[in-house]
Amino acid sequence: MTAASIHQRLGDVAGVVVSAADRAGRVTSGSSTALAARLSRVQVTTGPGPRLAALERGETVYVPDLASDDRWGAYGPKVAALGAASSISVPVVAHDGATAVFEVYAGRTDGFDEDQRRAAAVVAHELVSSYTLALDVGRQAVDLDDLHAAIERRRHLDLALGILMQRAQVSKATATALLRTQSQQRDVPLLTAAAQVIASIPGTTGQDTTARFRSRAPLPPPRRAQPADVDDRLRSEGP
Repeated sequence: MTAASIHQRLGDVAGVVVSAADRAGRVTSGSSTALAARLSRVQVTTGPGPRLAALERGETVYVPDLASDDRWGAYGPKVAALGAASSISVPVVAHDGATAVFEVYAGRTDGFDEDQRRAAAVVAHELVSSYTLALDVGRQAVDLDDLHAAIERRRHLDLALGILMQRAQVSKATATALLRTQSQQRDVPLLTAAAQVIASIPGTTGQDTTARFRSRAPLPPPRRAQPADVDDRLRSEGP
C-alpha cells in the first residue's frame, strides 16, 4: 500500500508519508505530496520526532497542534511553518516489532475527525498483513538460497570424494579422511581442498561440478588399503 493510496483512503489531508525498514535496517519512505516529502525531510534532519516515537513505542502518536508541541524540540514549529498544523503517526507492528510507520499531516489544528482516525487504524491493520507476508516471502527466499548453496557444496564435496575413491581405490570413508588431511596439511578450507582435487583432473577447474564424471564406468569395489599405500598412490597420480 503506497502513501498515495493511504492519502486517498483518508480523504482531506495535507499529505501522507510511509516509512519502512528492511532486514538490514535501511529505511525507505514514500510521500503522497510534495509537502509531505518536505515534512519527512525535516524529521530526518532534526532527529527524534513522532515517527521515531511511534516506531519505538509501537503505538499511534497524535499531535493535535504541531506549532505548540515541544516534545521533539524544534521539529513541531518547523513543520508547522511549512504548513502542517497537526499529525498522526501510526506504526505497523508485525512479528513482535514495528517495521513501518505511516504519518498523516493535516493543514489545520486538530485536523482529523473520528472517521479518519478509524480509517487510519484499518489501514494499519491491512498493512500488518502485507508486511508480514512480505517478510515471510523474503525469509523463505533466503532459506531457499541457503538450501541451494548447501546442495552445491555437497555436490562439490561428493565429486571430489568420487575422484579420490577412483584414484586411490578406497572407500568413501577413507576418501573423506584423505580430503580432510589434505585440507589440514595445506591449511585451506575443506571446500578449497575439494576444488583442488577436482582441478587436478585434465580439462576441469575447481568450479566444475557438472555431471561429466558420472558417465564413467562404475567404480570397482573398494578395497582396504594401508595408509602408506594410499599416500604412495596419491603422490604418483597427482595432488
